[in-house]
Amino acid sequence: MTNKTGKDVQLSFEFDNSNQKVKFITVTGKCRCGYSGEFKKGDIVLEMTVPCPECNAVIIIK
Repeated sequence: MTNKTGKDVQLSFEFDNSNQKVKFITVTGKCRCGYSGEFKKGDIVLEMTVPCPECNAVIIIK
């Protein structure tokens, strides 16, 4: 769910169970320029994007 209030909102979550705890996992992402790095994402996140620190391209992490 995104809010259109004029400000950028990347993610917004609604949980049916407010007692649910989000676990963070470490995933590896690789850019087309060859940069490989580890990123942390919540286990409820299906896909996220991060900028490559080397060439500023977008790395898609699933």
